[in-house]
Amino acid sequence: SAFGAFVGETAFIGACNLLVEGVADQILISGAARLTRNIAGGVESETLDLNRIVIVPCGSASQVPYMLYLIRGRDADKPPVVALLDSDPSGDAAARLMRKDHKRMRRLIDKAYVIQLGDLPLFDSPPKTIEMEDLIPAPLAVAAANAFLSEVGRFHESETPKLTSAEFDAQSSMGKGVFDAVDAAASAYGMHIEKLGFARAVIDLCRSTGTDGDLCEDVNRFLMRMRHLFAAINAQRRNAERESTRERVGSRVERQQKIFIQ
Repeated sequence: SAFGAFVGETAFIGACNLLVEGVADQILISGAARLTRNIAGGVESETLDLNRIVIVPCGSASQVPYMLYLIRGRDADKPPVVALLDSDPSGDAAARLMRKDHKRMRRLIDKAYVIQLGDLPLFDSPPKTIEMEDLIPAPLAVAAANAFLSEVGRFHESETPKLTSAEFDAQSSMGKGVFDAVDAAASAYGMHIEKLGFARAVIDLCRSTGTDGDLCEDVNRFLMRMRHLFAAINAQRRNAERESTRERVGSRVERQQKIFIQ
Protein backbone atom coordinates (compact mmCIF):
# COMPACT_ATOMS: atom_id res chain seq x y z
CA SER A 1 0.00 0.00 0.00
CA ALA A 2 2.97 2.33 0.61
CA PHE A 3 4.21 1.74 -2.96
CA GLY A 4 0.82 2.47 -4.46
CA ALA A 5 -1.36 0.21 -6.58
CA PHE A 6 0.59 0.31 -9.86
CA VAL A 7 4.13 0.10 -8.44
CA GLY A 8 3.15 -2.42 -5.79
CA GLU A 9 1.59 -4.80 -8.30
CA THR A 10 4.39 -4.59 -10.86
CA ALA A 11 7.52 -4.17 -8.72
CA PHE A 12 8.40 -7.87 -8.74
CA ILE A 13 7.68 -8.69 -12.36
CA GLY A 14 10.78 -9.74 -14.29
CA ALA A 15 11.97 -10.65 -17.76
CA CYS A 16 10.32 -14.08 -17.57
CA ASN A 17 7.52 -14.70 -15.10
CA LEU A 18 5.97 -17.77 -13.50
CA LEU A 19 2.54 -16.90 -12.12
CA VAL A 20 1.49 -18.98 -9.09
CA GLU A 21 -1.57 -18.76 -6.91
CA GLY A 22 -0.05 -17.85 -3.54
CA VAL A 23 3.08 -17.19 -1.52
CA ALA A 24 3.07 -20.76 -0.18
CA ASP A 25 3.45 -22.03 -3.76
CA GLN A 26 6.32 -19.57 -4.26
CA ILE A 27 8.11 -20.89 -1.17
CA LEU A 28 7.69 -24.54 -2.14
CA ILE A 29 8.86 -23.95 -5.71
CA SER A 30 11.83 -21.70 -4.90
CA GLY A 31 12.95 -23.89 -1.99
CA ALA A 32 12.69 -27.07 -4.03
CA ALA A 33 14.52 -25.37 -6.91
CA ARG A 34 17.52 -24.67 -4.70
CA LEU A 35 17.51 -28.21 -3.34
CA THR A 36 17.16 -29.88 -6.75
CA ARG A 37 19.98 -27.73 -8.10
CA ASN A 38 22.27 -29.42 -5.57
CA ILE A 39 20.88 -32.88 -6.39
CA ALA A 40 20.48 -32.69 -10.16
CA GLY A 41 23.83 -31.03 -10.70
CA GLY A 42 24.13 -29.94 -14.30
CA VAL A 43 20.65 -31.12 -15.33
CA GLU A 44 19.30 -27.64 -16.02
CA SER A 45 15.87 -28.80 -17.17
CA GLU A 46 15.09 -30.44 -13.81
CA THR A 47 15.41 -27.30 -11.73
CA LEU A 48 14.53 -23.63 -12.02
CA ASP A 49 17.13 -20.93 -12.53
CA LEU A 50 15.79 -18.28 -10.15
CA ASN A 51 18.08 -15.72 -11.79
CA ARG A 52 16.21 -16.10 -15.09
CA ILE A 53 12.62 -16.61 -13.97
CA VAL A 54 10.62 -14.59 -11.43
CA ILE A 55 7.99 -16.43 -9.39
CA VAL A 56 5.04 -14.04 -9.01
CA PRO A 57 2.45 -14.95 -6.32
CA CYS A 58 -0.96 -13.60 -7.33
CA GLY A 59 -2.87 -14.06 -4.06
CA SER A 60 -5.38 -16.59 -5.37
CA ALA A 61 -6.31 -18.46 -8.53
CA SER A 62 -8.93 -15.86 -9.43
CA GLN A 63 -6.24 -13.14 -9.40
CA VAL A 64 -3.93 -14.93 -11.87
CA PRO A 65 -5.76 -13.61 -14.99
CA TYR A 66 -5.65 -10.09 -13.54
CA MET A 67 -1.90 -10.34 -12.93
CA LEU A 68 -1.51 -11.67 -16.47
CA TYR A 69 -3.26 -8.53 -17.74
CA LEU A 70 -0.93 -6.34 -15.66
CA ILE A 71 2.11 -8.00 -17.20
CA ARG A 72 1.09 -8.41 -20.83
CA GLY A 73 -2.02 -6.34 -21.43
CA ARG A 74 -0.94 -2.71 -21.10
CA ASP A 75 2.39 -2.22 -22.87
CA ALA A 76 3.94 -2.92 -26.24
CA ASP A 77 6.67 -4.95 -24.51
CA LYS A 78 5.11 -8.26 -23.44
CA PRO A 79 7.47 -10.31 -21.26
CA PRO A 80 7.10 -14.11 -21.44
CA VAL A 81 4.69 -15.60 -18.91
CA VAL A 82 3.89 -19.13 -17.77
CA ALA A 83 0.96 -19.70 -15.39
CA LEU A 84 0.91 -22.60 -12.91
CA LEU A 85 -2.47 -23.45 -11.39
CA ASP A 86 -3.91 -26.08 -9.08
CA SER A 87 -6.39 -28.58 -10.46
CA ASP A 88 -9.18 -27.56 -8.08
CA PRO A 89 -12.41 -25.71 -8.97
CA SER A 90 -10.85 -22.24 -8.65
CA GLY A 91 -7.79 -23.28 -10.65
CA ASP A 92 -9.98 -24.85 -13.33
CA ALA A 93 -12.02 -21.63 -13.62
CA ALA A 94 -8.90 -19.46 -13.99
CA ALA A 95 -7.36 -21.84 -16.52
CA ARG A 96 -10.58 -21.93 -18.52
CA LEU A 97 -10.69 -18.12 -18.62
CA MET A 98 -7.11 -17.80 -19.85
CA ARG A 99 -7.36 -20.63 -22.37
CA LYS A 100 -10.74 -19.97 -23.97
CA ASP A 101 -12.02 -16.47 -23.18
CA HIS A 102 -10.05 -14.68 -25.91
CA LYS A 103 -12.38 -11.69 -26.02
CA ARG A 104 -11.89 -10.89 -22.35
CA MET A 105 -8.20 -11.80 -22.09
CA ARG A 106 -7.31 -10.34 -25.54
CA ARG A 107 -5.14 -13.34 -26.41
CA LEU A 108 -2.61 -12.47 -23.73
CA ILE A 109 -1.25 -15.98 -23.33
CA ASP A 110 -1.05 -19.14 -25.40
CA LYS A 111 -3.10 -21.92 -23.82
CA ALA A 112 -0.02 -24.15 -23.80
CA TYR A 113 1.59 -21.83 -21.27
CA VAL A 114 -1.22 -22.40 -18.75
CA ILE A 115 -0.10 -25.43 -16.74
CA GLN A 116 -2.30 -27.29 -14.26
CA LEU A 117 -0.84 -29.75 -11.80
CA GLY A 118 -3.47 -32.37 -12.62
CA ASP A 119 -2.35 -32.49 -16.25
CA LEU A 120 1.20 -33.52 -15.38
CA PRO A 121 2.43 -37.09 -14.72
CA LEU A 122 3.40 -36.40 -11.10
CA PHE A 123 1.46 -39.22 -9.41
CA ASP A 124 1.03 -42.93 -9.96
CA SER A 125 -2.66 -42.61 -9.00
CA PRO A 126 -3.52 -38.90 -8.97
CA PRO A 127 -6.26 -37.58 -6.63
CA LYS A 128 -9.30 -35.86 -8.12
CA THR A 129 -8.30 -32.43 -6.81
CA ILE A 130 -4.62 -31.55 -6.87
CA GLU A 131 -2.99 -28.63 -5.07
CA MET A 132 0.69 -27.81 -4.76
CA GLU A 133 0.73 -29.29 -1.24
CA ASP A 134 -0.49 -32.63 -2.62
CA LEU A 135 3.00 -33.17 -4.05
CA ILE A 136 4.23 -33.61 -0.46
CA PRO A 137 4.24 -37.26 0.71
CA ALA A 138 2.12 -37.96 3.77
CA PRO A 139 4.96 -38.66 6.28
CA LEU A 140 6.75 -35.46 5.28
CA ALA A 141 3.49 -33.50 5.54
CA VAL A 142 2.79 -34.83 9.04
CA ALA A 143 6.35 -34.03 10.15
CA ALA A 144 6.08 -30.50 8.72
CA ALA A 145 2.73 -29.98 10.44
CA ASN A 146 4.23 -31.07 13.77
CA ALA A 147 7.19 -28.73 13.23
CA PHE A 148 4.79 -25.86 12.58
CA LEU A 149 2.67 -26.71 15.64
CA SER A 150 5.80 -26.96 17.79
CA GLU A 151 6.87 -23.50 16.61
CA VAL A 152 3.55 -21.78 17.30
CA GLY A 153 2.99 -23.89 20.43
CA ARG A 154 5.63 -21.88 22.25
CA PHE A 155 3.09 -19.07 22.46
CA HIS A 156 0.30 -21.25 23.90
CA GLU A 157 -0.10 -22.18 27.52
CA SER A 158 -1.50 -25.61 26.70
CA GLU A 159 0.66 -28.54 25.64
CA THR A 160 1.47 -28.68 21.93
CA PRO A 161 -0.29 -31.60 20.21
CA LYS A 162 1.61 -34.04 18.03
CA LEU A 163 -0.22 -35.33 14.99
CA THR A 164 0.05 -38.99 14.02
CA SER A 165 -0.06 -40.71 10.67
CA ALA A 166 -3.28 -42.44 11.70
CA GLU A 167 -4.99 -39.06 12.28
CA PHE A 168 -3.78 -37.86 8.90
CA ASP A 169 -4.95 -41.04 7.17
CA ALA A 170 -8.39 -40.73 8.77
CA GLN A 171 -8.80 -37.25 7.28
CA SER A 172 -7.23 -38.21 3.96
CA SER A 173 -9.61 -41.17 3.56
CA MET A 174 -12.48 -38.66 3.51
CA GLY A 175 -11.17 -37.28 0.21
CA LYS A 176 -9.25 -34.31 1.61
CA GLY A 177 -6.00 -33.11 0.12
CA VAL A 178 -2.70 -33.18 2.00
CA PHE A 179 -2.95 -29.69 3.49
CA ASP A 180 -6.65 -29.94 4.31
CA ALA A 181 -6.00 -33.28 6.01
CA VAL A 182 -3.25 -31.99 8.31
CA ASP A 183 -5.24 -28.83 9.05
CA ALA A 184 -8.34 -30.85 9.93
CA ALA A 185 -6.26 -33.15 12.14
CA ALA A 186 -4.84 -30.10 13.93
CA SER A 187 -8.27 -28.51 14.32
CA ALA A 188 -9.31 -31.49 16.47
CA TYR A 189 -6.86 -30.10 19.04
CA GLY A 190 -8.09 -26.54 18.60
CA MET A 191 -5.09 -25.59 16.44
CA HIS A 192 -4.86 -24.15 12.93
CA ILE A 193 -2.08 -24.60 10.36
CA GLU A 194 -1.20 -21.74 8.04
CA LYS A 195 -0.19 -22.58 4.47
CA LEU A 196 2.78 -20.22 4.56
CA GLY A 197 4.26 -21.66 7.74
CA PHE A 198 3.55 -25.19 6.57
CA ALA A 199 5.41 -24.59 3.30
CA ARG A 200 8.40 -23.18 5.15
CA ALA A 201 8.44 -26.18 7.50
CA VAL A 202 8.43 -28.57 4.52
CA ILE A 203 11.44 -26.86 2.92
CA ASP A 204 13.29 -26.67 6.25
CA LEU A 205 12.79 -30.41 6.77
CA CYS A 206 13.97 -31.17 3.24
CA ARG A 207 17.08 -29.08 3.86
CA SER A 208 17.88 -30.62 7.24
CA THR A 209 17.14 -34.27 6.43
CA GLY A 210 20.33 -36.20 5.81
CA THR A 211 20.92 -39.10 3.48
CA ASP A 212 20.02 -41.61 6.20
CA GLY A 213 17.22 -39.76 8.01
CA ASP A 214 13.78 -41.21 8.64
CA LEU A 215 12.25 -38.85 6.09
CA CYS A 216 14.96 -39.30 3.47
CA GLU A 217 12.81 -41.44 1.16
CA ASP A 218 9.84 -39.07 1.42
CA VAL A 219 12.03 -36.01 0.78
CA ASN A 220 13.46 -37.69 -2.31
CA ARG A 221 9.95 -38.53 -3.53
CA PHE A 222 8.83 -34.92 -3.05
CA LEU A 223 11.88 -33.53 -4.86
CA MET A 224 11.45 -36.04 -7.70
CA ARG A 225 7.90 -34.81 -8.24
CA MET A 226 9.16 -31.24 -8.19
CA ARG A 227 11.83 -32.10 -10.77
CA HIS A 228 9.11 -33.41 -13.12
CA LEU A 229 7.16 -30.20 -12.49
CA PHE A 230 10.23 -28.06 -13.22
CA ALA A 231 10.84 -29.95 -16.47
CA ALA A 232 7.30 -29.09 -17.63
CA ILE A 233 7.70 -25.45 -16.59
CA ASN A 234 11.07 -25.12 -18.33
CA ALA A 235 9.71 -26.58 -21.57
CA GLN A 236 6.97 -23.95 -21.74
CA ARG A 237 9.30 -21.21 -20.46
CA ARG A 238 11.65 -21.78 -23.39
CA ASN A 239 8.73 -21.68 -25.84
CA ALA A 240 7.37 -18.49 -24.25
CA GLU A 241 10.80 -16.83 -24.41
CA ARG A 242 11.20 -17.72 -28.10
CA GLU A 243 7.73 -16.35 -28.86
CA SER A 244 8.48 -13.16 -26.93
CA THR A 245 11.71 -12.71 -28.88
CA ARG A 246 9.84 -13.08 -32.18
CA GLU A 247 7.23 -10.54 -31.01
CA ARG A 248 9.92 -8.01 -30.07
CA VAL A 249 11.70 -8.43 -33.41
CA GLY A 250 8.40 -8.12 -35.29
CA SER A 251 7.45 -5.02 -33.32
CA ARG A 252 10.86 -3.45 -34.04
CA VAL A 253 10.59 -4.18 -37.77
CA GLU A 254 7.06 -2.75 -37.87
CA ARG A 255 8.24 0.38 -36.07
CA GLN A 256 11.10 0.88 -38.55
CA GLN A 257 8.70 0.40 -41.46
CA LYS A 258 6.41 3.13 -40.11
CA ILE A 259 9.39 5.48 -39.66
CA PHE A 260 10.56 4.80 -43.22
CA ILE A 261 7.10 5.41 -44.70
CA GLN A 262 6.73 8.66 -42.76
